[in-house]
Amino acid sequence: DELRAESGGQRFAAVAPAGDWRTHLLRRLPPLTWPPTRRTLSAGPHAVFCYGGVGPAALREHCEAPHLSSSAAALRGAVRIYGGHSVAWGGAVASLAPRAGGCVWGSLASLTDDALRRLDAIEGADPADPYGGGGAARRQDVGSVWVDGERVDAVLYLRRDVAWRGPPSDRYIAACEAHVADVWDEELAAAVGLEVLDEAGELRTQD
Repeated sequence: DELRAESGGQRFAAVAPAGDWRTHLLRRLPPLTWPPTRRTLSAGPHAVFCYGGVGPAALREHCEAPHLSSSAAALRGAVRIYGGHSVAWGGAVASLAPRAGGCVWGSLASLTDDALRRLDAIEGADPADPYGGGGAARRQDVGSVWVDGERVDAVLYLRRDVAWRGPPSDRYIAACEAHVADVWDEELAAAVGLEVLDEAGELRTQD
């Protein structure tokens, strides 16, 4: 039977379903969205938030910037998800989804226009429209990256295909963990492989 509460002779339906009230509360919050801006089409340098298998060392190599430095950074209001299938990595790869209360640990680097275009090629963004959906990934502006207690506007990459076809490979998880460990610490890095979420934000196992 539906739970009821009585007050002043009136009967009221229970205000929350059975289960964890925090889950119910999050479902009632308005969905988070990211801005439709295209800030990186203006001249750089550009603050780039990285969170997947491309850590500081790989970024220096791919962007041909041997002296590039990265800082520990966190994106609030999002969770790391996995989906699609990468032949190079042998499984799903990381993307992001907005979620109230979520936090993604990663790194922030400042890239020139040329370096950002090289990163477009690595990520698979459409060279004609890096913010569009014509490539394997696209640029996305965000305004909730935190570095040393300061909020920073940045750009990141989102995957176009995030459908769940299986888990990420151990090699990819290891690369993501190494990325976080490089700028944060081993404890946060270990948490990366413990929470593998699909495109719906549901927890998946590594089986």
